[in-house]
Amino acid sequence: MFIDWSWQKFLWLTSNTKDNVPVFMKELKQVNDFGEEIKIDFLKKKGLPSSYLKDGKLPLILDLYQQADGTKLSSKSNSLVRYSIHANDGILEMFNSDDASSIISQAAEILKNDSLKRSIRESKNQYPVGATEIKIAWIKTSEVVDSTKTFNITAIVNKPDKNLDENYNNVELQRMSMIGFHIFTVTAEHPEGVWSTFDQRDLAPDRTSFHGNPVNSKSDKYTLFDGNSVGNTEDGIIQDTTTLTPKVKNKVFQSHPEGVRYNQASQGMDVIKEDREFVTMIKSSNELAKKPLRMIKLKYGRTIN
Repeated sequence: MFIDWSWQKFLWLTSNTKDNVPVFMKELKQVNDFGEEIKIDFLKKKGLPSSYLKDGKLPLILDLYQQADGTKLSSKSNSLVRYSIHANDGILEMFNSDDASSIISQAAEILKNDSLKRSIRESKNQYPVGATEIKIAWIKTSEVVDSTKTFNITAIVNKPDKNLDENYNNVELQRMSMIGFHIFTVTAEHPEGVWSTFDQRDLAPDRTSFHGNPVNSKSDKYTLFDGNSVGNTEDGIIQDTTTLTPKVKNKVFQSHPEGVRYNQASQGMDVIKEDREFVTMIKSSNELAKKPLRMIKLKYGRTIN
């Protein structure tokens, strides 16, 4: 059920509004990694030149370059993967609530105290049904294998200083391509949020899949994987604690690319493999996702492929 729901949510977020703009860019607001809405006046104070504004509107800002665990990914030519975060009003209301401030102030204690976790779940306001946050991964369009298959947009990209801090005095407009789409949302009658992730197919080979190249692929037709590089592919997604990059560069692979589902009998997770129903749903969802993300004309930037 959740797999079916996740695909539908993804298709809705990437569908076009009447303004010919994807829903996620029209209905959600871009926020920073603290959940604060990104606003023009704030960026101006940080040093963003006014010349980067179009008709008083702000293009997409890509100043985040770390995954949730702090790891930094890059293409074969060392172009950093960037991220944008978008949230709807349901998420923002909770971020700005007194309950959220209280929880944040107790974060360290909450993480190691199960009884406190339960207490908070029972006593604090929960995210409202429909609250949605997404995190999108982007990379330079020149780095992707085939830009006719990706959602491309002109965005403001900052050049971080030597400490990798935000630096809006040193930014440029770049053509960027979407390569990943992570969704968190709240559904009715479910105690926790639901997460789902969608990736561009040609980022890396599959580790477990019913099709595609094996993980020991020698292909150079991937954005984040180099078939000619040397190293154990297990280390391609394991972080080096010093450099905060994968232990082996350019050996990223896609694990369980078609997703996993709950097995009620074993009470464990099953990898989706040769299931005709899911194969059909995957194929149809992939085809549907391609349609709204092509030939979209935005008011800022050029035509999206």
